[in-house]
Amino acid sequence: MMARVLFCVLALALIAGVPLAVAPGQTAASVTWNCVAPDSTKPSAIAGNLTATPLTGTNFEIRDYTGGNAGPLGTFMRWWPGSGVLWGPETEEVATRYIQFSAAPTAGSTFTVDSLTFLSAGGGTGTMRLNVYYSKDPAFATRTIIDTTIHLPHATNTGYARYAYFVGTTVNDAEQFCVRFNPYYTGAASSSKYVYTQLVVIKGTVITGIGGEPGGSMPAEFALYQNYPNPFNPSTTIEYALPFASHVALEVYDLLGRKVASLVNERMAAGTHAVRLDASGLVSGMYIYRLIAGDHGVSKRMTVVK
Repeated sequence: MMARVLFCVLALALIAGVPLAVAPGQTAASVTWNCVAPDSTKPSAIAGNLTATPLTGTNFEIRDYTGGNAGPLGTFMRWWPGSGVLWGPETEEVATRYIQFSAAPTAGSTFTVDSLTFLSAGGGTGTMRLNVYYSKDPAFATRTIIDTTIHLPHATNTGYARYAYFVGTTVNDAEQFCVRFNPYYTGAASSSKYVYTQLVVIKGTVITGIGGEPGGSMPAEFALYQNYPNPFNPSTTIEYALPFASHVALEVYDLLGRKVASLVNERMAAGTHAVRLDASGLVSGMYIYRLIAGDHGVSKRMTVVK
């Protein structure tokens, strides 16, 4: 389970202050997608349209802050099972009860998702729990845990809690980055308990010209490039090219063969991709980074200098 942070901004040491390097013919820009109004009406222009429409499961509805049914996204949102529908006591999430937000880059771009931040609390209870996942599949047939069993504070007693997480995944052209909240209520059965959502922010970097060549042409062959800069302290960028979509594993090892970082472990679209390594936790010395994509495998060396 990833560490959670309450009532403060997480210091994202892996990404703070380090610009993402890009290949010739590419451009990069930092973007912020706010999924809750009014900021959701002004997403970063370079990122294209923002999908800020929540999807609801069976017997789960959106309410505005004043209690009206099925209101639009607003500064504060209340989520509940529905009129006359009980929930609780529950010991785990209900698969059909969720709140979901999604965002996608424009054609010809990729989006490296650095962080997810949200404000949330339980309404009328201190026994509300929350599981949070992300997926590139809007149906969440596969998903990655961001955090689970979050104990939301009672809104009327302590206000909202702020949660911030490093994500570090890349969303390719024609893919989506989807976040799903699965709340569950461990108290006595009730039809008057809520989940409050005040803020959902997705931050990262959009790279355009994903082919890696001027004009964005598709790479002709599999390749792993030398990291740059090299030697480096504390961060470096690793690029690789895929002529076809493939499951990719990109890992870093020390000279004793011990894995010290896993940078990519997912299916990636054809194109040239860049991933950033922060070596703040590594000692000076030489390391090996290895890429496996389908039947292809290749390794290169890099040097950390502190």
